Amino acid sequence: MKCALCSCPAVTRVHGLQVCPYHEAHGEDDPACPACAPAVSVRAAEEVAGDQVDDVQARRPHFSHSALDMLSKCGLQYRFRYVEGLKSPPGVALLRGSGTHGAVQADLEAKIATGELLDDEEVASIAADVFDERLEVDGVALTDDEVAEGSSKVIGRAKDAAVRLARHHHRHDAPGLRPVHVERFLRVELEGFPRDLVGFVDLQEPACVEDLKTASKSPSADAADTSIQLTAYHLMLHAVDGKAPPVVRIRSLVNNKVPKSVVLESTRDVEDWKRFLRRLELANELVDAGAFYPARPDDWWCSSRFCGYWSRCPFGARGRRATVPVLSRPKKESK
Repeated sequence: MKCALCSCPAVTRVHGLQVCPYHEAHGEDDPACPACAPAVSVRAAEEVAGDQVDDVQARRPHFSHSALDMLSKCGLQYRFRYVEGLKSPPGVALLRGSGTHGAVQADLEAKIATGELLDDEEVASIAADVFDERLEVDGVALTDDEVAEGSSKVIGRAKDAAVRLARHHHRHDAPGLRPVHVERFLRVELEGFPRDLVGFVDLQEPACVEDLKTASKSPSADAADTSIQLTAYHLMLHAVDGKAPPVVRIRSLVNNKVPKSVVLESTRDVEDWKRFLRRLELANELVDAGAFYPARPDDWWCSSRFCGYWSRCPFGARGRRATVPVLSRPKKESK
């Protein structure tokens, strides 16, 4: 039988778990057993202050989770954004998420500093202000249907949703959270990897790391189990802090007429790290080789609604043939 926390053979039971000698001695909080640790060493790991993030990212090539996710979905989209440096305006869903995240961050930072959350109206005001700031700086990409509906109406609805979701989190989620860090930026330099691993950890509690999402529908039941982002968070926290929280969690704020929170928890171990590092190794090989394979035409993200490079992409709008309806043959006249 394997240890519940790593890949070593289990020899004893601690708190109901079968564990190896290392975890019997060091407890459940440390998943990094030296006997089965990943075959990679950390050259440098650090927490970066908010005003230094841009400088750190400009200093060395790096992968973030969003970059890795983009590369896995569409290599051409990755090339446009990260190789050619072409930025596209966000869609309204991203603006909504930015407004909500900004308000949640301020609310939880107040709890860390004072032990108290902000008041309800202040949270709503921050969500609206962050939404407006992001809109002013980055603009917005609207689909043809959204333009036809009216840009003011679509943007106003997204802004209202950001405020509504921020209020919901403030009233129903934030009171029960014990934040230690919020929107913590980490950088990890891995031995043998040409690009650093960087990212913002949304929320860190004493025993949990959380990824906060806004969504139009509930996530799948295994979302926390399969999240590559949570695996990256877990590995990076261990590199920076010397240990990682034993629980990983996704909190989805679902934009229903009456919002709801869906909270899913899971765990990570060394085997998860190994699989992630193998993905990271392959991502580096693809980028170094310039092998930017496009998404399939029937992938839902390969559309004007979800890709800001749709109009310039040779496999997007420029590469699609117009659909011509097939006319049925006229029936023969009866004699």
